[in-house]
Amino acid sequence: MVNLLRSLTVIRLERHFWLLFVAYLLVNINLTLFYLLPLRIEDIGGTRAQIGWVMGIAQGGGVLIRLLIGSLLDRYGRRPWLILSSLLVTVASFLYLFVSEISVFLYFIRIVHGFGSGMLFAAFMTAAVDNVPTEKQIEVIGLFGIAGLLPMVLGPMLGEYLLSLGDFTFLFIAAIVLSTISLFLTFFLHETLPEKSFGKVLNLSMLGRNGLVRIWVASFLFGAATNATYNFLAPFTRVNALSGISVFFGYYVLTSTIIRLFLGKLPEKLGVRHFYRPAALVLSLGVSLVGLARTQTWLMVAGSMVGVGQGFIFPILITLATRKSSLTNRGMIITMATLLMDLGGMVTSPLLGFIGDLSGYPVLFLIAGLFSFIAAFIRTADR
Repeated sequence: MVNLLRSLTVIRLERHFWLLFVAYLLVNINLTLFYLLPLRIEDIGGTRAQIGWVMGIAQGGGVLIRLLIGSLLDRYGRRPWLILSSLLVTVASFLYLFVSEISVFLYFIRIVHGFGSGMLFAAFMTAAVDNVPTEKQIEVIGLFGIAGLLPMVLGPMLGEYLLSLGDFTFLFIAAIVLSTISLFLTFFLHETLPEKSFGKVLNLSMLGRNGLVRIWVASFLFGAATNATYNFLAPFTRVNALSGISVFFGYYVLTSTIIRLFLGKLPEKLGVRHFYRPAALVLSLGVSLVGLARTQTWLMVAGSMVGVGQGFIFPILITLATRKSSLTNRGMIITMATLLMDLGGMVTSPLLGFIGDLSGYPVLFLIAGLFSFIAAFIRTADR
């Protein structure tokens, strides 16, 4: 808690930060409600392969928009994209009310939802880290990231409760309300990009310099592993008669939050490389264990291990990337890192769904875990 209080002082958490934090929290609850969307896909006749395509295409939309949004964040500021991203998520949430079959319309909605989520991750994270001292970035990114972690348990818990009351209409309405409130809050946020930085254009060649390629590859593999749990956990728990996904994400969030609040300084003090590889290996084992879980206890264990890995890896990768860039290029650099995490999920989700249809969930999650195992041996930092 001492670390947390010191972080609050260092980054001058004023009204703006808390508005940013709450807006990000609410829109992320919207997004995590849709971890249950695979159940809706099954209900309207979808296969595991189709679940992979429907879930993966949203990540594809996030990838496409981030090919543009990074440079736009640096050229026109953060605030317009904070507003637009929440608006797109709200519109997509409304359109789900009219889905009754696997069709082009559903894929269109998922792309719009992906556009909104891809844009908001880049815009919110960039706005949060603007003007933060270099030596505090891992800690602060981890702290702000709690607004993305808590929804991983709050969204599924809320969604499962709403589905116990009725059908997916309740879930979609809740999603609309949450993102609408987030949209409202974004109008009260001020611009964090210094005025002198507006209009500057990124030199794209820098994306391949200073060891950034290794960080991009690690980000891709990290995204492939973690997105497997987001996309396939709900149907896995249904097939194996487990009580739902909230227990997994509850322990995932608990362990990751504890790490960020109380251990966030350790990578800076002891060296990033001492934490990155062990965290990636723990994440690999946790994802692989998901496919073997037959009781709630094993889901708790798997969720805790994935939480430990994510709690260290995400802020480490984002921080390593930003340190290799200037403030004027920060939007593009953070966008690129998060883009590749989503790209990992987009590219591998249809493949994993196909493998699940052929060989079952244990093999699906084993292969997903192997992605993080490979990432563990990529040299992302010198210390």
